[in-house]
Amino acid sequence: MTTQRYIYIIGSMDDFDGVEDLKFAYFNEPERFAALNTSVYEFDAPTEDVGALLAPEVAGLIGMGLAFENDWCMDHTFSYLMEA
Repeated sequence: MTTQRYIYIIGSMDDFDGVEDLKFAYFNEPERFAALNTSVYEFDAPTEDVGALLAPEVAGLIGMGLAFENDWCMDHTFSYLMEA
């Protein structure tokens, strides 16, 4: 089985105006990003589809699972999944 490396970033709506603001801070303002309520999860996910789920959907579920496992939730957050 082959895998792809992904990065899942999540941040509080209190600190960001939207997903684009979250992404901008991650890529262009690392000091600001690190000082705010954010988390980053890097992981590998299969490149093949799993059952009825497409590979990117599986990666998204893994990213959300990692965030939820660390006390994040969907409420009042912005998140973004990208290939590393």
